[in-house]
Amino acid sequence: MLVQIAPGDPINAIVPPDAPQDVVEQVRRDYGLDKPLPVQFGIWLMKVVQGDLGRSLATGRPVWSDLQSAIGNTLMLAASASLLGFILGCMLMAIIFAPLVAPHDPFQGIHLKICRIAQAVRPGLADDKNLGVSC
Repeated sequence: MLVQIAPGDPINAIVPPDAPQDVVEQVRRDYGLDKPLPVQFGIWLMKVVQGDLGRSLATGRPVWSDLQSAIGNTLMLAASASLLGFILGCMLMAIIFAPLVAPHDPFQGIHLKICRIAQAVRPGLADDKNLGVSC
């Protein structure tokens, strides 16, 4: 569908510019680009429902294999960004609300927040006498 919206002829990405006209027409028929747009969409939709996403015009490989190779990196990036956002959000929250918890000593509020997080992660860690930390 998107190849119809994009400027230019999608066949130019597949065949060389000096290809004979009969080769161009054969490739156009092979890819179904000689049919009207609603028919192309119906054929594409039927294939997608069956799990066939087609072949890439750029690489010639199945689209599903290209998606599979990219999905792992995409999920890793999304998870890393979410974790980083969560950590930075917690730190900013502690800094912003610390004066409200202990207006005379803003760093005491941060200390308490860090201790609560440490106790949630590993009970007993925040009261470790060897580390010199006590909540």
